[in-house]
Amino acid sequence: MIAGFILGVLTSVIASFLFRWYEMDMPLVKQKRMMAFFRNPALYLRMRLNTDERRIKEVIERLFSAWEMKDLNAYSSCWSSDAVRIVGTDSPIKENKAQILDKFRSSCQKYSVIKVLAIVFDNISIGPRQGTATAKVHYRFELFRKSDGLPIFEDSQEIYALKKFISDS
Repeated sequence: MIAGFILGVLTSVIASFLFRWYEMDMPLVKQKRMMAFFRNPALYLRMRLNTDERRIKEVIERLFSAWEMKDLNAYSSCWSSDAVRIVGTDSPIKENKAQILDKFRSSCQKYSVIKVLAIVFDNISIGPRQGTATAKVHYRFELFRKSDGLPIFEDSQEIYALKKFISDS
């Protein structure tokens, strides 16, 4: 019984050390990627094959690529004409496509450089109707202000609802 107690304490100490190492030495972005993979490993396989999940991933990556390039036309093409962005889960604030594009323009003017450091796909759900899907995405931006060149890091999570995600090409 004493040996079991000592073994339990030793295991707890080792687990605490490993958790501290994981938390301190591994960047948050890598932690999020690993956790997303362990929660849903099948999603990562489906995003590598010729599947709907991969096509959804590519659409969202185009959106973030447009941010990095500060390309209004590419960014605009990712949103349907009747797009609506709801700010927050319980918010009454809804933005139409014109407002979404105005915010994009404003960000492009405010920041000299926009870098997408990470996009982590936490979940992609297909359906219930054909051609519809949702994607839960974590991302990290590094933004450099034009006014003083200082970097700002932005970590956020968004849920995208897609009506038509299969590319026409």
